[in-house]
Amino acid sequence: MGGCKLKKIVFCLCLLLMCLTLPCYAAKKSTEVEPIKNVAGEQATAAVKELQEQLIAALRESSIYTPVEKDDSSKPAYKLSCTITDVALYDPKSNREKVTALIRKGLGHENNPDGTPVPPEEREAAKQELKDISASTNGVKLVVEARLFDASANHNVLTKNFTSDKVGTSSEKAVYNVCQNMAKNILQAMETAAVPEEAPSDTPKSETPEEAQQPVAAESKGNFRGIIGDIGGDNLYIDQGSASGLKVGEVLEVFRISGDVTINGKVVGKKELKIGKAKVVEVLSEYAVCVVLSRTEDIKVNDVVKRLVK
Repeated sequence: MGGCKLKKIVFCLCLLLMCLTLPCYAAKKSTEVEPIKNVAGEQATAAVKELQEQLIAALRESSIYTPVEKDDSSKPAYKLSCTITDVALYDPKSNREKVTALIRKGLGHENNPDGTPVPPEEREAAKQELKDISASTNGVKLVVEARLFDASANHNVLTKNFTSDKVGTSSEKAVYNVCQNMAKNILQAMETAAVPEEAPSDTPKSETPEEAQQPVAAESKGNFRGIIGDIGGDNLYIDQGSASGLKVGEVLEVFRISGDVTINGKVVGKKELKIGKAKVVEVLSEYAVCVVLSRTEDIKVNDVVKRLVK
């Protein structure tokens, strides 16, 4: 009798656990990874299949998206289409400029050429990359255009070009490494794009004297959200250009994705931590340049910028 009771208790606990975790899985957005397109030529052939597999694997690990499996006949909420637009195969040891830069960052100078300090994590990453290059005979640079389409709303959620450059002890390993890194970068951008926009607050925010002295553009209209694609010193290069309505002189707030927002067991978005402000100094057709005004910690690639709301 005691054994039967124990089995019933275990069964009930398992059933309860399934019920508690089910909403988390149900909250994920089903995403179909369409066949990878290749316009880069025969050199990219090996990357086509590998990138397809790595994207599906990355989606399985996501807290927001989940891939549509082969036996699933349901209509996907999103469609991810990727096109390999460029590929370059090279001997990593022959890239003297890159090796010199890594030596400078990882083993030599404490500052970058522009005078900014090299963060410890970048120094360690440079050392590791030097080790990888010394042990490698193959390098692959891949450029991919990724588009995430919202099937229900009938519009593109994300359109962006990604570049990944990795090495390996064989050509197969190099392709695997570059596709794995590419899939990780694409997923990170997808998850950032999935964060809901903040609604403007009716209550004015209190400002410190330093914030009150910072310039605010007169033409700050509507919501704006961009992703930092590159950094050079205090300059931030964001993935939104003139079509976004950005104006020179606008002040943007910089945020970092810091975890999931979970309500009633469902992941409904991402937490954002405000880490600084930046001023738009140049707006071009494809991107914009901002200069950092303030920061509470180092700003990094893939951090998010939003229009400052007063």
